[in-house]
Amino acid sequence: METEAAGNRVEVATQANEDGATADDMKTDFEITVPVESELSVRTDSGNVTVDSVHGDMTFDTVGANLQLSDVAG
Repeated sequence: METEAAGNRVEVATQANEDGATADDMKTDFEITVPVESELSVRTDSGNVTVDSVHGDMTFDTVGANLQLSDVAG
């Protein structure tokens, strides 16, 4: 996992590169808490993304992810 913070921006990235690893071996769960008025940009190839109580601008770039949004505005 790689994390990078610059000013008011935080980036969290993971990459699977283990040959022979099972899906359970490559599973990563994140819970990230942000201020309500945050701007979000989410990119993922798979998995689930849940956003709750965020009222800033949001963009999502996904391939096979399920999105669940509640109490959002932007």
